[in-house]
Amino acid sequence: MPHFVTHRLEVSPSRISYTQQVLSTHDLSRQQTQAQKLYHIKQCTKILKTYYHKDEVPRLYFWRDSIGHEVDLLIDRGQTLTPVEIKSGQTINEDFFKGLAYWRALSGQTYSPAALVYGGDHPYMRRKVEVMSWRLWR
Repeated sequence: MPHFVTHRLEVSPSRISYTQQVLSTHDLSRQQTQAQKLYHIKQCTKILKTYYHKDEVPRLYFWRDSIGHEVDLLIDRGQTLTPVEIKSGQTINEDFFKGLAYWRALSGQTYSPAALVYGGDHPYMRRKVEVMSWRLWR
């Protein structure tokens, strides 16, 4: 898969502080976008902390192709990359699964684990994807 563009995920306290500052100084539509970014950062920070508490080096990536398809988080587990989408909405929308489906088809990992973290409360399986509440995700 040589045409993939990946970026190593790094979250720093200064980025979170900056995002919180932007939330208080811009208009509502801008705030919504920034709030979604902050939500992503908080969820990624949770998974980073899990690795650090186990004294493991996190191998986490963000993926986007040249057309704009993306996956919020790829967890490198050695033999497979587990795609994770992070959505702040409390109601599941079919569009939430598009990035995961595209990644699975492109990578040939159609039946590999995939996850969707969302703002709701109820974990379940849908479209062969583990849907998890942000409260339970680690």
